[in-house]
Amino acid sequence: METHPERAQQLIADPLFEIGSHGLRHLDLSHAKEQTLAEEVTLTEAAYARARTALTARQCFAGAPRQPQERLTLFRFPYGRCNDKALAATADAGLIAVQWDLVTGDPDPRVSAKTIANTILAKAHPGAIVVAHANGRGRNTAAALAIVLPKLKEQGYSFVTVSELLKAGKPVIAARCYQNSPRDMTRIARTSARRGSHDLFSVLRRSN
Repeated sequence: METHPERAQQLIADPLFEIGSHGLRHLDLSHAKEQTLAEEVTLTEAAYARARTALTARQCFAGAPRQPQERLTLFRFPYGRCNDKALAATADAGLIAVQWDLVTGDPDPRVSAKTIANTILAKAHPGAIVVAHANGRGRNTAAALAIVLPKLKEQGYSFVTVSELLKAGKPVIAARCYQNSPRDMTRIARTSARRGSHDLFSVLRRSN
């Protein structure tokens, strides 16, 4: 939102996208102090507010039938790592913490588009949240989506935002943040500041 303002405004304006918070500096918040937790929430909200204000002030957006969401309501923890304190901080800020349950492996340049597509197709299920990357780290993601999306549609799936998915059924409340175990993502998790790592969620819902 700060380094790519035009693209950020494009996504905020697009009705097919829902913008959620991922923190501003992509920190491992399972080790963060209270001040850092608060900053990751408030600084990201401020960046979104600035991007939204810039969008709505544009002449081309005047009178648009759909106004962008007022504020961020969803939070995805960097590396999928958190603890009770981090969960409480996001909840106190009015954010729903949402993780994922289907990993594409797309940050790895050795993972081909075909492999990514096959992984999604093999593991797809109603209510699945698929994590992929749209910031250059998902090197073969676009090609994989071109393969997998038509096939998922043939199987009766539709693609919805996280909020739409939450409204469609009863959300599953997880007892932990990690994908499989507390050791997951430990090797690459960072506690120092780093910007520019953004995830793209695809949410699947099978139509009746």
